[in-house]
Amino acid sequence: DILKLINERLPQATITLTTNASAATEDNVLALADIKNLGYLWISFNDHRPAQYEAAMKLPYARTIDRLQMIHRLKTEGRLPTRV
Repeated sequence: DILKLINERLPQATITLTTNASAATEDNVLALADIKNLGYLWISFNDHRPAQYEAAMKLPYARTIDRLQMIHRLKTEGRLPTRV
C-alpha cells in the first residue's frame, strides 16, 4: 500500500527496497511486479554460515535460504521483473 501511494504521489521517483527477506512470501514478492519504478530489490544476507547468520540476525537460516530460493525462482521464471 505504501509503495502504491509513492507511485501515485511521486510518479517520477525510483524506488529501491532493501530487505533481509524474512517477510518475503510468494504473494508479497509477486505484488512487487505491480509497483512502477521499482529499480532494485536489494537483499541483505549477513553471513553464509548458518550459526553466524542466526547469531547475528536472530532469524532461522533455513527459512531465509528458502525465501531466497523462492525469490530466485520467481526471478528466473520472469514473474519478478525487478532487478534483484
